Amino acid sequence: LARILKRSDLCLSREESVLKGIFNWLSVSKDRNSSLGMLLQHVDFQSISVENLLRLGRFTLSGPAGGHLQREVNEALRVRQRKRPQSSDDFQPKRRCLQHWSPDLGASSDALGREVLSAPCSSLCWHEGGIYATDFSGNILCWKPGDAAANARRVVGQSVAVTGINDLGQYCELAISPTGEVFVGDQDNARLVSFENGSSRVLLGDFVRTLFCSPAGVLYVLLSGGRVVQKLVGSTLQTVIDAETLPADLQFEGYAIAVTKEEVIYLLDNQNSCILRIDPAEPLKPSVAGEVPSEQGPDLW
Repeated sequence: LARILKRSDLCLSREESVLKGIFNWLSVSKDRNSSLGMLLQHVDFQSISVENLLRLGRFTLSGPAGGHLQREVNEALRVRQRKRPQSSDDFQPKRRCLQHWSPDLGASSDALGREVLSAPCSSLCWHEGGIYATDFSGNILCWKPGDAAANARRVVGQSVAVTGINDLGQYCELAISPTGEVFVGDQDNARLVSFENGSSRVLLGDFVRTLFCSPAGVLYVLLSGGRVVQKLVGSTLQTVIDAETLPADLQFEGYAIAVTKEEVIYLLDNQNSCILRIDPAEPLKPSVAGEVPSEQGPDLW
């Protein structure tokens, strides 16, 4: 069933249909109840009616993602109850799809693509309706979807007035905070640089493998080797978790990182071909959120 829900050619009119299908499948045998948490990862709770959200709230969601799913159900219920009073008959949201639905894109996986920028880019970020990208010439570019490629503007790099560092290397990783502060992991020069209001400063003089800014505005970085996760507190970086301090069976080699608004960390672990979940509200012990074959060249967003 999970494979069906992941299919790129799945076309459904309503999210409620997905939930109904899951419960029909579970009703065949009580032995299937343990799969509920895994299957619910493919449901958009924000598009579910209050009645069904209350129904979900009565279940105990087990597994590594159980607690996170329960919080998502509670948050969706809070938002839905605030928007009430439409009746269940009036509530008919469609599944967020075009011709087909993709669990990764939330849209058609067969949609026609078009070139929006002729320059090759190393790293991409989305901020306030604009796309930000680092090219391979030490520039950070910004443009709006639908703009002509010629309208892309430089925010860092050649001919841009920046006080401080403005000579980024070829290979850079990019992250942007909700307030617009731009963080760059300049791999050629082994440094982490911040750009804000026309000025720049070095936050770390070390190689940064990748970085991510959470919705709450906290910057997280994976250092060289991917075995140490740090976060920016004030003007200093503090270690969140170090793989070397963990038992051998829990050690990781992070390749990519993503962080939720609750500051739950997800790591793409190259060493074990899986995605790890680290919740700071719980003991800092990684749990496996999913397995990802390394030959598929995965990434996290």
